[in-house]
Amino acid sequence: MNDGDNEWDDEYDSYVPHIFRLALEGNDAIRIACSLTSVVEQNIGLGPNKESDLKVAKLIVQARRKSLGNAMQL
Repeated sequence: MNDGDNEWDDEYDSYVPHIFRLALEGNDAIRIACSLTSVVEQNIGLGPNKESDLKVAKLIVQARRKSLGNAMQL
């Protein structure tokens, strides 16, 4: 999260809650990856890298399962 030293931290920090919520709600890696791609294209203005987004989304799902198990959290 933002330590106050870098202005750009604020922008990227604002994307975390939505992705975190998707993970907690039990969404799969494909849904999370689609959201990551959307953030990159619409908010950051870069072209998509769907392979990378899916890789990151799989790590997010893996971390959720490791932390919370397979139970969906609402």
